[in-house]
Amino acid sequence: MYFLGLLVRLFACLFRIADVKMQNHMDDFEWLLEAAEGAIARFDAEGFLVQHSIALTECWTLVTCLTQRPHYEQLIAELAKAGYGSPTQCQHLASQCASLTQEQRRLQKQLTVSANATLSAPPHPTQTIYLRRTSTGDMVWVIKMEKLEPPTQHLDGSAVGQTPNPEIQKYLHHSQQFLQAILEAIPDPLFVKNEQHQLVLLNQAFVQIFGAKINGSLLGKTDHDLMPKEQADICQRQDRLAFHHNHPIHNDEEVQGSYGQSRLYYLTKKAFGDSYGQKFLVGIARDVTRQRQAEKALQTSEANNRALLLAIPDMLMRIRRDGRLEYIKLSAFVTPYLPPEQTASQEGGQTIYNMLPPEQAERRMNAVRQALDSGCVQIYEQILEVEGRMVYEEVRVSPCGEEEVLVMIRDISDRKRAEAEVQRSLVKTQQLNYLKTRFLEMVSHEFRTPLTQIQAATDLLRYLPTNEAEREEYFENIQQGIVQMTRMMNEIVHLQQTMEDSIAMNLQPVNLERLCQDAIADLTHKNNRQISLTVHNPECCQSVCTDAHALQQILCHMLNNALQYSEPITEITLYLEVKRNQFLLSITDHGIGIPKEDRPHLFEYFYRGRNIGTLPGTGLGLAIAKHYINLLQGSVEVIDPPHSGTCFALSFPLSLPDPDCSFG
Repeated sequence: MYFLGLLVRLFACLFRIADVKMQNHMDDFEWLLEAAEGAIARFDAEGFLVQHSIALTECWTLVTCLTQRPHYEQLIAELAKAGYGSPTQCQHLASQCASLTQEQRRLQKQLTVSANATLSAPPHPTQTIYLRRTSTGDMVWVIKMEKLEPPTQHLDGSAVGQTPNPEIQKYLHHSQQFLQAILEAIPDPLFVKNEQHQLVLLNQAFVQIFGAKINGSLLGKTDHDLMPKEQADICQRQDRLAFHHNHPIHNDEEVQGSYGQSRLYYLTKKAFGDSYGQKFLVGIARDVTRQRQAEKALQTSEANNRALLLAIPDMLMRIRRDGRLEYIKLSAFVTPYLPPEQTASQEGGQTIYNMLPPEQAERRMNAVRQALDSGCVQIYEQILEVEGRMVYEEVRVSPCGEEEVLVMIRDISDRKRAEAEVQRSLVKTQQLNYLKTRFLEMVSHEFRTPLTQIQAATDLLRYLPTNEAEREEYFENIQQGIVQMTRMMNEIVHLQQTMEDSIAMNLQPVNLERLCQDAIADLTHKNNRQISLTVHNPECCQSVCTDAHALQQILCHMLNNALQYSEPITEITLYLEVKRNQFLLSITDHGIGIPKEDRPHLFEYFYRGRNIGTLPGTGLGLAIAKHYINLLQGSVEVIDPPHSGTCFALSFPLSLPDPDCSFG
């Protein structure tokens, strides 16, 4: 600073500056440099404060009007009220300011005038105020405080040197007691350190951490006296960081307490300075051992729950009582109800009514309300149609809060299909067992009659003398027994094929009229009976795409059934008609008829009507015919004719021909 003043004077001499205004500005500049170590305040020509340094607020901490641009008279009154100077000293300062104004007006305006005043009132330090009216009309105050040797310990009220004033000592003692009472009222450990990392102030909560390990007072101790070196080095490194920064420093520190237990403390440290230029560090610690343990346990629990949720292949969602979705986890194994563009923002704005059809949504909400009201898990199954396929789901609704439930949805379509397959297998097994029993009964009964007939005719031919006519009769009986057994064996073979679903369709162009004629000719030849055929539109029957073998089996079994349960003298009628999209067959007899109570079971295997009496039969013919009717996607209906007997009406669709089916 001294060299800077010399340079200014040297430049003035070299260039011979004669301008008075410039000379006055240079004098103001040199004066301000010499006084730069103090606090500065600048007033305008009217005496109002327009600018001040930060040091001024630190110098006059009890003055509250600095930010209000006060007049210097108001500022001096505040100084007197706050006790920075005696009334006489403050009056002298005001008169000096007024004298500077009058002196500058009496002299030339471009000249500068100066004065000074002193404020001294314990316990505040003595302040010397240098006043100067500049050449521009502004008034500048520079305030310098008297330098005092700092006491050995500022925070306990003791001092080195002369004996303190009794009033000051009493005031300081009262302040120290008040401060200590505040510190002891704080439940958390609190401490103050100096720049040498020594403890200069602390409360009882801090003492309890290390009290059993340290003999005597903790004042003057450092971190190395209280904890292991590695731990102390970490604490002092944090202390230096706090001294370096103006903002608070927060960190967790592990401290080994008086009973050898390590505790975790959350520390907040902040540096501050006193009026003597010394720096201190205040710290407050809070025991967060249990809190950190709980947080760690919570984090572990959350991680476990998150892993568990991700491992569950089911869809999960949290639903409020009003239907709002709080959370949803989609699954690749469960139907994605939400469109892909909505899955990123499904929480909060989506409700269960937006996700499901109305009936399913209402059923879901009923389960939600029942779970919340009863506190029990609600389980139900639902069927949804998604992209043309049926999806079976199991829904579990479990209460997880006062107004919230957790819903787990599992796709059980595979399980349902497996259950259906098992059920079908069970039914089929039961049917097979039933058929086995009926088959054994049928074989033991139905086969016995033709076998007995054959055996009797054979014995008669072997042991008794017979003429030609008798031999022909016996051979006829043998032939009839063989035909009857052959028919039953054929029915058993067809039964096996239908039970194993081993019959394949073979669609070819078929002349229906000729097929019917062939079937009639075969049966009339074997049974010596009359069957009439009526064709409604023969020209349409010449080439129809169907399975000839299946249709032949249908006609054979149903015509044979009509022949078996009607009198030999009655006629059987077969009717054929081809329409636009179907062809019709009807078989009418004048037999014993079918009671209405037997008709629901008419096409079951081995079922025989209650009115058949002792008429022979296996109960397989109509069942086998029904199987072939189903293969051709046809239908059959029993109609009561106007006379006695039975009429079977059959209908078959005219399907498109097979690629290999040509009509020539």
